[in-house]
Amino acid sequence: MRYEWPLTERQQEVLRAIRELSANGRAPTQEELGRRIGVSSTLSTRRFLGILEKKGYLQPRQFGKPRDIALTERGRDAIAA
Repeated sequence: MRYEWPLTERQQEVLRAIRELSANGRAPTQEELGRRIGVSSTLSTRRFLGILEKKGYLQPRQFGKPRDIALTERGRDAIAA
């Protein structure tokens, strides 16, 4: 199920961070993303990822894969420069 609520500024910031961290062709880990967005808890990072996934901006994550954070087409369009 995809939720149609608009992105908050913070969610947009998280999407931009994912795009920047993925620029080298490797998806970021939750720890790398958390450091970039300024949160110390991986739980907080996972909450952001879960919400963005439900809204359709991130691909579903795969359990046990550390670098499974990927933008969907919708996610890429939302932060297109």
